Amino acid sequence: MSKSLGSVVDVVAEILLAQGGVWTLFLGLVLSAGWGVWKEVRARQAGRKVLSYNVLFNSRLGLDPPDAGELVRLHDRQDEVIADPSMVVVRITNEGRTDITNDDYQLPVELEFGRRTVKTVDVTEAHPPDLVRVVAPKVTADENRVVLPAEHLNSASRFKLLVLLSGHSEENVVRVGGVLKGGEIVDARRQQQRNVRNWRVATTVTASLCAGALIVVWLVNSAGLRPTPPGAPRCVEGTLDVGGSSAFGTAASRVVGSYTAYCEDATIRLSVSNSQHGLEQLRDLPDGDQSRVALSDGAADPNAFPGLVERAVAIVPFSIVVHPSVTGPGADSLTLSTAQIRRIFDGRQKTWRDVDPRLAPIPVKIVGRGQSGSRVTFERYVLGDGRTPRSQGERTSSDCMNRTYASEATILCEESTTASLLRRVAEVAGAIGYADAPDARQALPAVLPVRLDGRDTAPADLGAGYPFWTVEYVYRRQQSTGAASLASALVDYLTGDAQANVLTAAGYPACAHHTEICARR
Repeated sequence: MSKSLGSVVDVVAEILLAQGGVWTLFLGLVLSAGWGVWKEVRARQAGRKVLSYNVLFNSRLGLDPPDAGELVRLHDRQDEVIADPSMVVVRITNEGRTDITNDDYQLPVELEFGRRTVKTVDVTEAHPPDLVRVVAPKVTADENRVVLPAEHLNSASRFKLLVLLSGHSEENVVRVGGVLKGGEIVDARRQQQRNVRNWRVATTVTASLCAGALIVVWLVNSAGLRPTPPGAPRCVEGTLDVGGSSAFGTAASRVVGSYTAYCEDATIRLSVSNSQHGLEQLRDLPDGDQSRVALSDGAADPNAFPGLVERAVAIVPFSIVVHPSVTGPGADSLTLSTAQIRRIFDGRQKTWRDVDPRLAPIPVKIVGRGQSGSRVTFERYVLGDGRTPRSQGERTSSDCMNRTYASEATILCEESTTASLLRRVAEVAGAIGYADAPDARQALPAVLPVRLDGRDTAPADLGAGYPFWTVEYVYRRQQSTGAASLASALVDYLTGDAQANVLTAAGYPACAHHTEICARR
């Protein structure tokens, strides 16, 4: 008897010491103790509809310090400054074993944010991925709440909401309401707590017998040896500032929100303005400083910005856009040649009728960017020959409506951000400008996209000769030690496979999947 017991102890010890043995023993515990409970729960919930919400992130973004200046203020899609910005990330999941149909919503699902005002809402990281195209266009926002559409959700379907808010609420809570026919809307965290209580009752006897194994599991977890879920970021505690390109700002905000939702001890402040400004801020840091990273449309000049670590992130396609008055009603796009664009910007064609007899007889008004990566890309690859840039022209107006400076050149004004340029093109009849393609699509139909030489911004056209694109790079300072930094962890997450599909779905084909195209620039 004692010999048999000794053999059993030896086997248990061998399992505990073997690689992965702790997890094998723990799995055996769960399976043996939970079998009966699982059958009971499954029988009870077979026809129950359960829509869960999980608030993954709910915090101020730490942007807009009073002395930071206008360049680092966060703007919404109407180019208005967001006062006291905060972000909420919520995962919505059909947890039940049956589908939730359109008719199951007796009252729509609403998320309320107290006294905070909703500025933007994005739907991302859906499963299946195409669910974004179903849900996103129908999500509505009204002051302090977001209302979800009554859409069919298959069992296990899920998506995330990224909500950018303005203002401060003392409670700083997210309230979720709604009514499901034959089901319930539950807080995922409370649901998990309820399930834990049920499991504790069912596993009391088995847990007592395996107490020693559970202690070992706890010690292993405390030592940081628990397995990391596939695609999860490498969490590093600290504070990091992200600056640079406004053209990539929307995509960057999604990645930052996803990282900080998973890594609660990381604080990341996003302050986009333009590529040049972000690189200058990074350059001015002391050697080895890891408190900031910079996003740049195109590679930085190593002579002007030495000592930086460079990583390619994604392709940034750009679109030329015009005011709808150029074509008149009914058109969904305009086709122009590169030669026509060059003649417009060098002032040889003053009206749209000069460009094409079929277009409106109204003056051309150019809306360009100030110092930015978007402008550098436009001047080099559209106006220039890909090697030598040509200037977009001299500024002659402050608002593109009236001539401010004494000049006979075409009216040309400059805007400091992508959002303000798109807004200006949408306001001024006869206007033409340029912006990154995903943000330009968000501005439709207030602006009209231009097909350049018969091509657009699809990845296939980028590889076939469409000239107006660049590669988004992320930069950080060289590390002076081998210690892990939040800067390197975020760069790894941004450029890794985990975010490649998210960036591509947002309109920025990831370099991880398009290495050949990215290598060209």
